[in-house]
Amino acid sequence: MFRATAKPPAPPPAFTREAWFEALDSERKAAFVARHTAECARDAELARRAQREFWRQGVPTAVLLALGDLCSPYRSIGSICLALLFGAAVGLACERWNYGRFRTSTLALFVFLALEIATRGGLAPRHFFVLFPLSAVAAYFGYQREERGFD
Repeated sequence: MFRATAKPPAPPPAFTREAWFEALDSERKAAFVARHTAECARDAELARRAQREFWRQGVPTAVLLALGDLCSPYRSIGSICLALLFGAAVGLACERWNYGRFRTSTLALFVFLALEIATRGGLAPRHFFVLFPLSAVAAYFGYQREERGFD
């Protein structure tokens, strides 16, 4: 039904029309063009990988907030669904803005507390046993982001 269309070949690099490039022998010209093509392919692969990783980062935080909600008293299906939704939003926001340990933990904790207060009308003492592990795991997610760095 759908045919895959071949991509048109990439235009030659701009430096191929410069005088210094024209003065080189054919072997060096081929080496320059091959190196440029390889660097462009690597840049494209890194961009694709960064895009895939961006969408994957919402899942762990969504699961974390949903587990925190499951361990909290007075849970419901609606609050678990909201925790999944807000957890994914927190994960994507932290990935987009490249938040580290402290900011990731703080944002996840504030969103979790706001969600718990909004869906339950307040906090129970048992919530405090959930907050420490939740903030520690969220900080670990930020630590992984810090260690991943840039390629």
